[in-house]
Amino acid sequence: MTGRKLIDIIQSGLSLVQVSIDGDNELGHAFSPSQGGVARYQDVLWRNLRAFHATKQDIGVRNPKLQFCFVG
Repeated sequence: MTGRKLIDIIQSGLSLVQVSIDGDNELGHAFSPSQGGVARYQDVLWRNLRAFHATKQDIGVRNPKLQFCFVG
């Protein structure tokens, strides 16, 4: 999540963006059934969250806030 799409989301007027995390192992991520899948998922997740936060800081806004949802 970078570039214009990220800026558009941040400037959209949303007050909240939910991030759903469906587990911390291979079974929780349909696209990552192989060894290293969780590590790849976590890398993408954290890269996107850092980009989201940095872009909000660059633009100088506090919203949208992030909310994390977990499926047990």
